Amino acid sequence: MPTLTEHRKSEPLRFTLEQQAKLKELFHAEITPAENGLVRVTPGSRAGAVVLDGDHIVVEPKVPLPRIVHMLTVAVCPLDWRTAEVKGLQAVSIEDAVVQLFARSCQQAFAAGVYRSYRTEEQRLAFVRGRIRIGEYLRDPRPLPVPVTATVHDEDVAENQVLAAAVQKIRLLPGLPDGTRAELARVWQVVGEVTPLVGDVALDECRRIVWSRHNWVCCMI
Repeated sequence: MPTLTEHRKSEPLRFTLEQQAKLKELFHAEITPAENGLVRVTPGSRAGAVVLDGDHIVVEPKVPLPRIVHMLTVAVCPLDWRTAEVKGLQAVSIEDAVVQLFARSCQQAFAAGVYRSYRTEEQRLAFVRGRIRIGEYLRDPRPLPVPVTATVHDEDVAENQVLAAAVQKIRLLPGLPDGTRAELARVWQVVGEVTPLVGDVALDECRRIVWSRHNWVCCMI
């Protein structure tokens, strides 16, 4: 896993031309030739991580990690940033710090109870509940089960599905300490049973969520 530092020239590394172009685009990096076809990379004023052609590349900040995460929390929500959580981080990388903050925010939200809401679901039951799907029922020669569209109240809602998709993705990051993975596992125990979202579906579903006074706690994560 190549690790770079903001505004610091790296040791000679091997990157493809496509990877070099992406580093220039994403991190405003300066690329200079080195021996044996290698290159030295000097990232600009951006820190973060990216996967390029299967390589997990991390750009570490030049300032202490708690200060970076503090700035991130202020930028995301300037009216409700939480310095206590930032000060308690024992992180080894910018990724580790952000993941820890995410996991602790989830746990804080779950302390008030897992978010549940009403949703409609198509079911086939041995009894009638909700609205019968007449057309489908008439086409089926069997009297049971009855196809219905029912309203249910549970935790299998978009807010929790998006969190589950995020945790599932984050758990695959290499190099996270065991303590951070343990915190993620506690979050996964809460949301791991909801309907999984795959790929860009999670992002699209997140954009469709209408935030209200009922689900605002999820918004603070």
